[in-house]
Amino acid sequence: MFLCKSVLCAMALFLSTSCDASVKDADSIIKIPDECKGQHLCTIKPEGYHHLEAKIESWLPKYLVKNAVNVTKMDLQPRIGEIEKHSHNCQEEMEQGFTYTYFYNESNLSNYEILVQNEKFIQNIEVVKCRKLQPPLSADSNEQCFQHLGIKTNDLKSICQTIWATRPFFVFNKNRTGIIEKLLRIPVTCSCMVSYH
Repeated sequence: MFLCKSVLCAMALFLSTSCDASVKDADSIIKIPDECKGQHLCTIKPEGYHHLEAKIESWLPKYLVKNAVNVTKMDLQPRIGEIEKHSHNCQEEMEQGFTYTYFYNESNLSNYEILVQNEKFIQNIEVVKCRKLQPPLSADSNEQCFQHLGIKTNDLKSICQTIWATRPFFVFNKNRTGIIEKLLRIPVTCSCMVSYH
């Protein structure tokens, strides 16, 4: 009886050690590119991502992979376009691409999520934000938009502001041993905001 217990304890210790080792190995294979610094969403594939990519289909429910939208290589390229907003003069900038890394804080590369992406399961994220203001307007301008309403005469100010929304995405779990669904905030549009000075 004592021998059996000893064997079981030894096996449990070995399994826990093996699990810890696999977690450490999984964490160490992902290396965030320096080019991702200062970005909220990064389209550069991290070094070591291919190890996770090979396991995606076995970790994801089969119906998700089967019903995934077919995307061509051209669709995967990041691209920027303008969306005209004649109603309030706020121009939008759209960037669409194959996003791999989501950073909660653009200045902190240690707090991030790795998104699930491969050729059969693609999460194509469309980011829409305010386009850089053109002269004669500036970031200090009190009348960036809704100019036809005479904002300045009513002691108000109007600014073009990027609006964020929460969307569900599939990401790898903390230990990189599976896939979970998480709600992440992304910029979705540019809107004219009016307030007092």
